[in-house]
Amino acid sequence: MLSEWILAFKSILDDHQKDFLEADGKKTCSRVARKVRKAILEAHHDQEQDGVKDLTLPDPSSLKKEIKQYYVQIATEQSEQDLAIKDREANARPKDASFYKKELNDWVVAQKLFKTEMDAYDKAEQVKKGVSNEIRYRTGHAREWFNNMSA
Repeated sequence: MLSEWILAFKSILDDHQKDFLEADGKKTCSRVARKVRKAILEAHHDQEQDGVKDLTLPDPSSLKKEIKQYYVQIATEQSEQDLAIKDREANARPKDASFYKKELNDWVVAQKLFKTEMDAYDKAEQVKKGVSNEIRYRTGHAREWFNNMSA
């Protein structure tokens, strides 16, 4: 949840966000945080002179720390979104190279779907019965699956 002061000075934080995220070291990040803190304190001082006293800021030393935490949170969220996108793209690609060798037709798709469904059904039945991976049980599970699907 965002603090009141973050919502009040969001425009200042957004103006300096790119500078902070592109900073290449602690000193540069600290310098940007000081600029942001100075801009926020000036804007807060201007608001007080205009008669707006509803907003209370944290003390200046912790304000700089909270500014850094805000930007780190934004950077973390962006990197998580980037990872999620990369994961989705990786999962969308077929895992085996044979998928690319042949032309994709209905029969190939049906075979792939059958194999994935059969694997899932077989694993579930093996867990249910407490049997380890034996071919004779797999064949029986395939018959059960087919009978269940055709019934």
